[in-house]
Formats: sequence, structure tokens, C-alpha cells
Amino acid sequence: MTTEEQPIPLDQPMPHRKVIREWLIPLSNRVTLRALALLLLDFAIWGAFLAGTVYFEAVWAKLLCGAAMGFAIGRLFIIGHDACHQSLTPHRGLNKWVGRIAFLPSLTTFSLWDIGHNVVHHGYTNLKGFDFVWAPLTQEEFAKLSWMGRLLDRAYRSGWAPGLYYMIEIWWKKMVFPTAKEMPTRRPIFVKDSLLISAFALVWVAGMMMAAVATQQSIPWCCCAVLWSRFCFGAP
Repeated sequence: MTTEEQPIPLDQPMPHRKVIREWLIPLSNRVTLRALALLLLDFAIWGAFLAGTVYFEAVWAKLLCGAAMGFAIGRLFIIGHDACHQSLTPHRGLNKWVGRIAFLPSLTTFSLWDIGHNVVHHGYTNLKGFDFVWAPLTQEEFAKLSWMGRLLDRAYRSGWAPGLYYMIEIWWKKMVFPTAKEMPTRRPIFVKDSLLISAFALVWVAGMMMAAVATQQSIPWCCCAVLWSRFCFGAP
């Protein structure tokens, strides 16, 4: 073991960040073929569970496939997350497109996630007023909420509804055509990416409805399985 690989003694100062980055280089090898293979594999897993929500007629089986599909969406989201960090492939442009494709099943707007996660979250981690991932309210702020706002806040904090918190506070308010209040910075790419996931969502729902009609099944139940998968994705 070399000197650089020895643990840092507690009485010694932390090395410069550039030194730490050099240590991480061997661990951050970016391979295009592996990234694309993972993307195709996880899309195949997602597609299999999606097909299961239509193939199985029992409601419990549809919901089970929907839950599994939610975790498959989570796997794809991790790929999109790494691509957004430019740590998936050595090609910057390819990372952006891999990220956009991987984010489609979670209906995540790539450019807005890039701003919210890379700039805001990593730039101002847990700093209230800047980082919006989770900001607990003070007693005074809670008292000013409406009865519905208080009910939602209690649900968010209960531990039973992290998926609900993500769907409302993160995804709906900040990831799909956000208002100027939620996202003061206005860029054309935000609208384009929001339109992209909206188009994907419409094709997804239309495909589920057509599949339900073709198999003579309940359209609402097939569509509910999709909504359930989105909730299960947000829960972790």
C-alpha cells in the first residue's frame, strides 16, 4: 500500500480537493458501451413489467407489476442521474440524450432536473430558501398554512407518503412547465423538455388504453397501474 493509499490520520488536515479528485479518477471510468447496454437492459425490464400490467387480468397482479415497474423506473432514473452528472459516458452530448431517454418513464424533464439537482441541490445542499429537495417548516410557517396545507405537510412528514411529496412538491411544481415563481430562470430548453415528457406520457396512456381495449380489460385499471408505478417510483 502506497503512502497515498494510507488512511488519513485524524490529526492531519484534509487534502486539497484536487488531490481527492485525482484519487477518484480510477473509480470514475466512463464506458459508452456499458452505459448503452445498461440503458437497453433497464428499458427491457421496464417494458416487461409494463406488459405485465396488461397481460395479467387480476387486479392484484396488475398492481404488483405496477410496483415492480416503479422500481424499474427508479433504475432508469439512476442512469439519467449519472448521465446528468456527465459521469456515464465520455461524450457530453451523448450523456444528455441518454439522460433524456432514461428520464422518460419517470416523466422527468432533463434540463430542469439539471438545474434543480446539479446547480441548486449540489450548490446549496440543505440550505433553506435555496435547496428545495426538503425544507422543514418552522412552527410559525406551519401556522400560516391553510388546513389543506397543514394536512399535506403532516402527510409528507409521516413517512407514509414520500411518493406523494415528490409527485406534488418536486415533480408537479418544478419539473413540468414550472411557473416563474418556481423557476425564475426561463430557457427555451425547459419548454422543449417539458413537451417531450408530455408527449411521452400521452403516447404511454394512449398505448395502455389501446391495449386494454384489445384485451377486453378495464381501461381505468390498466391506467391506474401506470399511476401506481409513478407513485412507487417516487416513494424511495
